[in-house]
Amino acid sequence: MPYEPSLDTAKDQPASLLDPRALLAACGENGVILGKIAETLRAHLPPELSRAAECLRQRDAAALREAAHRLAGMVSAVSTIAGTVATTLEDQAALGELGGAPELLEQLGAMVRDVLADVEHTTIEHLQRLVERPNLSTPTRARD
Repeated sequence: MPYEPSLDTAKDQPASLLDPRALLAACGENGVILGKIAETLRAHLPPELSRAAECLRQRDAAALREAAHRLAGMVSAVSTIAGTVATTLEDQAALGELGGAPELLEQLGAMVRDVLADVEHTTIEHLQRLVERPNLSTPTRARD
């Protein structure tokens, strides 16, 4: 099943994959560090996705597992949902089961694009407001 952003019914716009609690913990509620996290993700996630795609094209399960492991480590700091997809890809590659890998990698690529867009536009204050919501189940898009 391909990834499709869900809607935040309160604002009728796509819900964000960002995990505000995880992101606040990762940056220590420091805006400068939040900016550095966004910068680091922009610099490293796209090339790692490309590396994973190349490993899949070559049917190299061991290298795909390593690339998926690196992706999971990076993206889990800001999105538990995308981190879970990356971990699933890693687990399947570790078992040499590449049948579902193309769909997982495509799903992860779409999620990474959304995460990068959202982390670029979020602020500490916005993340704190999301955490304070009484029924926070899915974070909402970072742009108010």
